[in-house]
Amino acid sequence: MKKCRVPLIALLELVLIVGTITALIVRAYRYDQNKRVQANELLRRSTAKATRELAAKHNSASASVRSIQAGLTQTDCVRAGVFQYDISHYGHFYNPYINLYFLSVDEKGGDPSPALLRSLQSSHFVLKGGSQCDVMRSEVFDKRTKENGLFFDVNSIGFLSTTKAKVEGRVGKGFMAGLGLEYIVERIDGTWKVTRCNEMVVY
Repeated sequence: MKKCRVPLIALLELVLIVGTITALIVRAYRYDQNKRVQANELLRRSTAKATRELAAKHNSASASVRSIQAGLTQTDCVRAGVFQYDISHYGHFYNPYINLYFLSVDEKGGDPSPALLRSLQSSHFVLKGGSQCDVMRSEVFDKRTKENGLFFDVNSIGFLSTTKAKVEGRVGKGFMAGLGLEYIVERIDGTWKVTRCNEMVVY
């Protein structure tokens, strides 16, 4: 009986092939690991950048609110917090093309104090006292220019504590086209902000 012998050269070729395959597998594994590390690092950097940008925006917004309320009476600070909330939440709700807003601080259409009105002015809209507008059934007009606008009223303020107030107000584009609102306004980090708003009446 003859024994089957594998030639030495064939054996060496087999070992070489196995070694090559192993090296390729190891290289592919390391490449995959490096890619994962790079992806994780990119994700970490992106998350950190987004966090910094968000913090910067928050700080900027907080600084803006603080600067608006600086130098105002406590009652006007509460009114400022409500007016800012109304403009940002309801300004474009009624008509996104209107950028003229009339503010009043009682049911008779009394104008805000000059300091409050001046502090709220922005390049994005024009603010005027409520006495400068005519409120019709479903429209609000500037008495002088006849330009169409919206009204924002803060009717009453009741302080529940030194850091919390209950406020009633109205927003709309006419005396038969608006909302009656009830707010909870709180002093947070030195500024008065709306923390809750209930739509009481739709008319």
